[in-house]
Amino acid sequence: MIKNRYFKAVDELQETIRNTQSEAMSEAAAMCAEAVAAGHSIHLFDTGHIIDSEIKNRAGGFNFIRSFKYGLNVDSIARIQDDLEGDKNRSMEGLAEFALRASNVYPGDVMFIGSVSGNSISVVDLALAAQKLGVKIVALTSVTYTKQLNALHSSGKKLYEINDVLIDNCAPFGDAMLDVEGVDRAFIPASGLSAAYIMWTVMAELLDLLLEKGLKPGILGSVNYPENVQYNIDLETLYKEKGL
Repeated sequence: MIKNRYFKAVDELQETIRNTQSEAMSEAAAMCAEAVAAGHSIHLFDTGHIIDSEIKNRAGGFNFIRSFKYGLNVDSIARIQDDLEGDKNRSMEGLAEFALRASNVYPGDVMFIGSVSGNSISVVDLALAAQKLGVKIVALTSVTYTKQLNALHSSGKKLYEINDVLIDNCAPFGDAMLDVEGVDRAFIPASGLSAAYIMWTVMAELLDLLLEKGLKPGILGSVNYPENVQYNIDLETLYKEKGL
């Protein structure tokens, strides 16, 4: 049954992560602990593989984890000029530096950047600009996947080459884990499953390290318990005053 194959694939994925990425996850946790203890912020940037939605603003999770998103809205409905379109550069390379300049991201902060391929121009552009600013980068990507792709950014680099800590999400090339007879493409992506597993592992060790430093971070309560509504509001005050 496909269900049982899925169970087995998840078990193997998590075992691989434990066996190969434990040191990197500990390094990420230690880097975050030092940053938080010094009053810096922890940012998440994700291209859609669960890091942001799973970790940020979750009951049972840290309140101090904040997302970073950027983009550019252009209102242009003129016709495409086919004879000139081929020479037009639409990559928006360089936009990340302006986005960081306009943001509340500062030198000494830590930014998790998640991208299974680690190759899109926006991801690489952000990693380069953040490092230039003095932000510490934790890259979460598939090394097997990204090494089979040609670099798209003009720097010739990919995310796995631009970081302070590299965590391999251990997803296969193409992301999907199961070949199933009767369908044309592999089934069930690994990257979201591994991202959640990795990030909560880092968060667990981060809590240990913060407590060892005598710091009590704000952990969000479920708003389905009425008393947690005000509790969570008070945590936001703690965050604004102390970064916890």
